[in-house]
Amino acid sequence: MKIPMQTVCGFVLLLHLGIWCTWAQNQGATPPATGVHLTIEPLKNPITVGDNLLIKATITNTTNEILVLHFIPSLSTFAIRIRDAEGNVPKETDEGCRMHRSKSCSSGRQNGGSGSSQTGYVMPGKETSFNIDVGLEYLLNYPDSFKIDVTQDDFVAVTAPVGADVFALGNYPHRKLGLLQSNSVVVRVVQ
Repeated sequence: MKIPMQTVCGFVLLLHLGIWCTWAQNQGATPPATGVHLTIEPLKNPITVGDNLLIKATITNTTNEILVLHFIPSLSTFAIRIRDAEGNVPKETDEGCRMHRSKSCSSGRQNGGSGSSQTGYVMPGKETSFNIDVGLEYLLNYPDSFKIDVTQDDFVAVTAPVGADVFALGNYPHRKLGLLQSNSVVVRVVQ
């Protein structure tokens, strides 16, 4: 039986691609992002028990690439790290428990992903902000001081010509951006 040369070449290409992808996955985590900065600040400080603890996260892009983020609006796209004055993590809300995939979650959907997704862009030399409601994930129903920082590792950096159609960005070279780590802020919750 004769195998066409085109089939053999395609198989060899797929084999090399599979080996390269496996090698790339085994090289460890994506290195930290360079030229992109994540800063946070509380929208109000102090807040009163029962108020929403909102954090403004600003992404500043000093690269020549377009940053793209796909997300579901009802779910936080940032990982929140929070500790009270004694270094303890506050109790999770039911939604936070599901989002963090904690074993202590009550039954129900895990990290639900229903609903429409949105796409956010940060153009070269620009910045954009997102509001994060910390109270969706953590119960902040007692007076204390909370140290908060956030990370984000879902951005993709696209190398596209100036004026490129954002709906055609998939046609240009792209890479997963490394981990973005914010500054830390302390927010007081008072009676």
